[in-house]
Amino acid sequence: MLNIAICDDENTICNQLEDILYNVTTRYNIKINIDIFFNAESLYEKLNHNAHYNLIFLDIELGNMSGVDLGRKIREDMNNQSTQIIYISSKTSYAMELFSVRPLNFLIKPLTTEKVDKVFNIFLNLINTSVELFTYNKNKKEYSFLISDIIYFESDTRQINIYTKDEIDTFYGSLKEIHKKLKDFGFIFIHRSYLININQVKVFKYDKVTLLDETIINISQTYRKNVRDIQMKMGDI
Repeated sequence: MLNIAICDDENTICNQLEDILYNVTTRYNIKINIDIFFNAESLYEKLNHNAHYNLIFLDIELGNMSGVDLGRKIREDMNNQSTQIIYISSKTSYAMELFSVRPLNFLIKPLTTEKVDKVFNIFLNLINTSVELFTYNKNKKEYSFLISDIIYFESDTRQINIYTKDEIDTFYGSLKEIHKKLKDFGFIFIHRSYLININQVKVFKYDKVTLLDETIINISQTYRKNVRDIQMKMGDI
């Protein structure tokens, strides 16, 4: 699931871009969630409440807070360098102002499917080379999540429940096979039925962990020494 924000004070532009994005991502077989904002302040507030977007389409000419102002806050105040920003505008004279925000691209209105498709393809190539994806098959289709967004896996007989920052999904698989793929990304067993992302741990205790989504999972006796050794290497104890 990719989280996308659209911020433009024109309702027609927001609706048009939303329709184009759903059409484009359907062809790529990618699931997306889109949030729409009509001013920079509301998007800024959402981001301040820990909302995460992989991609933001951001109008430049907004109200009291411009798109450039918000871009600088995202990069400098929030120190968010991973969210990709695509600016949209009816004017072409913003090159120097946008330099410090390091946007992925700049689209000139009116928007078309061809323009959006081209820039979205650039975005996909970027995340596929700079961010690792975990991919699995379900109902003869392939699905992917950003590895950094995965909190933990839970085994339920032959089914695997995958818990991410945004959703839960289920597919058939093996925790041992998943661990082989993800062990270099900080995924560890704490129980034969639980494989967690160590980067998503909020609190380590001897017999349990609290994850960033407040889930508490017991560490089984079998894995306590290994978990403790990992904590020592991390300097947590």
